[in-house]
Amino acid sequence: MKVQRKATKRPVRKYKLCTFLKCPKQAQGATRNKGAIGLCKGHGGNPCKKLNPDGTACKFSAYSYTGLCINHGGNPCKYIDGNSDKCTIGAYGATGLCTIHGGNPCKYIDGNGDKCRRGAIGATGFCSKHKGGPRCQGFKEDGAECGNGAIGATGFCSKHKGGPRCQGFDEDGTACRRGARGSTGFCSKHKGGRGPRCQGFDEDGTACRRGAIGATGFCITHKGGRRCPNCIEWIDSRGGKKKFDGYCATCYHRLFPNTTRRVFRNYKTKEYAVLRHLEQHFPTHHIINDRRVNGGCSKKKPDFFFELLTHVIMVEVDENGHMSYDQSCENKRMMELSEDIAHRPLVFIRFNPDKTSSGPGCWGYDETGRAVVKKKRAIEWQERLAALTAKITFWLSTIPDKTVELIKLYY
Repeated sequence: MKVQRKATKRPVRKYKLCTFLKCPKQAQGATRNKGAIGLCKGHGGNPCKKLNPDGTACKFSAYSYTGLCINHGGNPCKYIDGNSDKCTIGAYGATGLCTIHGGNPCKYIDGNGDKCRRGAIGATGFCSKHKGGPRCQGFKEDGAECGNGAIGATGFCSKHKGGPRCQGFDEDGTACRRGARGSTGFCSKHKGGRGPRCQGFDEDGTACRRGAIGATGFCITHKGGRRCPNCIEWIDSRGGKKKFDGYCATCYHRLFPNTTRRVFRNYKTKEYAVLRHLEQHFPTHHIINDRRVNGGCSKKKPDFFFELLTHVIMVEVDENGHMSYDQSCENKRMMELSEDIAHRPLVFIRFNPDKTSSGPGCWGYDETGRAVVKKKRAIEWQERLAALTAKITFWLSTIPDKTVELIKLYY
């Protein structure tokens, strides 16, 4: 009598995780060995050893232990045509051939007789697009079988509760049945996602569940990501960009006003001309430029505003009189700014630097395309600035009777 052997579970292989900060991804290739760096693909694990033609390091990961990526010969297709030319496409798994030359291709053939060029999944003979791989065991509302792919070993797709479930709870106290994202254990509604979570805390003291950006360990709300070094300590700091040498566009233009870069040729030229004039005539007042109101909820940014405690003066430089703007949207924006300052008396000055209903504008363009004040209109431009200065001077010492005092200049 044949004695049946007891089924034994295969030991779970524990892979080494990426050692870059708290990255939850798996270390790749040779970096999983003991004593190695231990990095995932995204952080440089098992990189290709081949250099690009320009001498720079290849950014792709090496195939298995070959040390080379697919583009540089790691596991290439073994097919050779009649001219003795080798195929440069990567081989599919252990077949030694790419999907074009017979490496486990999808068996699907369309109405024109063309074969699918994708790789088949496992022994199903079809790719995921053509229902290859394990299928979901659930049913649609009309009773038909679900044709989506099953997630992992659950046998169901995400719509039919397949895959890991979210560990959070809904507002009524019931357990959330949405799918968890990545290794976080939570769905997108409960601030789950791929990659490490932000280490900051929200205003109510709870830990932030947003995704951390890069190596900073924080989300954008908590000043994560590449911040502009000039405004990093500000309430509404901006992200720096490589093309601006790490600065945000606004700070770069303020720090380097004489830059010859084409992208800054006419970046808020008229607005900054007005700002320089106001800073010269009101040196004792702090003029806040292009910033949100501290504590405001609308996130609107007036061009300039004077915080006087008893009331506030806001100045908007309306290029071309904002003729193309919807007036209802302009009024809504003004009311939202009034709400941001708790409906204290607000003087809202709209200043038009361009042509009016009765005359031409003061600005034009030079031979390089840069916006400049016209020589024939230089005196008029100074008169406009003087009129703006006079209005601001009057309202600095006068508290308006209305909640919002709207003043339009040169419309």
